Amino acid sequence: MSKSRWKRRVFLIMVGLFLLSQVSSAQLVEKKIDDNQHKIKHPRVRKKLPAYLILAWRVKEEGNPDVPAAQVGWAVPDLKYQAHLRKLGFEQGIAIYTPELTMDYLKQFNVVVVLTLPLLEKSSSSYRMVEKKKKLLLDYVKEGGGLLVLRSPGWQFGKDIEEMNEWLKPCGVEILSEQVVDNEYLVRTEYGYKLSWTNNLIKHPITEGVSGIFYPAIYNRYTDFTSPLRVSKDWQVLLYGKKTARSLRTIKSGVKTSPSPGTFASAPPLLAVREYGKGRIAIWPIAATCVWQDAYHILWGRGLTMEGEKAGMKGNAARLLDNLFTYLAEPSEGIFGGYVPQQIESTPEVGFIKINWDKRQVKGVLMPNCYCGLIGVKTSLSSGKGKPEQFIQVAKQAGYDFIAFTEDISKLTPEKFKQLKET
Repeated sequence: MSKSRWKRRVFLIMVGLFLLSQVSSAQLVEKKIDDNQHKIKHPRVRKKLPAYLILAWRVKEEGNPDVPAAQVGWAVPDLKYQAHLRKLGFEQGIAIYTPELTMDYLKQFNVVVVLTLPLLEKSSSSYRMVEKKKKLLLDYVKEGGGLLVLRSPGWQFGKDIEEMNEWLKPCGVEILSEQVVDNEYLVRTEYGYKLSWTNNLIKHPITEGVSGIFYPAIYNRYTDFTSPLRVSKDWQVLLYGKKTARSLRTIKSGVKTSPSPGTFASAPPLLAVREYGKGRIAIWPIAATCVWQDAYHILWGRGLTMEGEKAGMKGNAARLLDNLFTYLAEPSEGIFGGYVPQQIESTPEVGFIKINWDKRQVKGVLMPNCYCGLIGVKTSLSSGKGKPEQFIQVAKQAGYDFIAFTEDISKLTPEKFKQLKET
């Protein structure tokens, strides 16, 4: 082969390689354009972060539902347990009942926590508004939300249970106005509170890693602290008392009475869950104070109920709650959530400020045995002015239910004291 012919072949090979590289580059550019167009057509949506809402039982006729924790500290979880939920990735929101509590607002959260319901007169406009919001909560679950119902017992004389049962009637569950006790598995906190214990758990994602649960075994004339459940077939009970546990029927009144045998002679149901529409409900009618607001307080053994151990019995309420939040949030994961806390200006707390007590009257029977009175009166019988009869007449005209005299005892003779009693 001549030298000139060899050079021509080398030249043609180089031209061919150059053209091939240009075609490949063009195809690569075209592919990148197609990929970019694909990305434009299908943008990546950032996943919504999970959040839970504490719905406190305060009511306002107008305004934003959001409130700062300082205003409803009696409804928020113990700081140590809040850290548990943050570790799980949950953002916390706190709200009260207002007309602006809407479905769109609720969908910022994957789980709503209800401790108790407002107790209102049925004739009030606030009552009608709250009733609509209670129905809205169940609609929120039907659309995929999670609902956790605990109890925050106090001086309601069982009215809180009645309100809960009326609200949850469509769901097929009833909280019994009874107290669960188990004297065979019983410990006392250093404060003296009695706690029963159970490990009667059904295998489920909610009970995973839970070896036992402590629950309050105390009750009084006002309320119970651990109530059993009666549920329909739609529910799955996951936590029972042990076979040695039973329920007692207690009478809620101003007079202390002895309890009678309750509905369950053995193994009362304590916690249940169900699917409701697209979402899920869990109900655990235990006094929330021992697993929520005051979970690590001395009252409840400095965390004994949450992650402690005594007399060979372990309490795993923290793990149980962790599992509950995860389970309840699953149906709405990536769909609901994304709540971003708002900067809320705190209103002044009630302290050393002037209050017009004449206008601070109890409107209707918000709860039984609740009265409004005038306390601290001194009359002319000791160091004050005016006769007792005059004070009583004026107090009645002002709408007070009672009056309490606090006479200066050093100036009150036996005769004057007798006169005061006979007034």
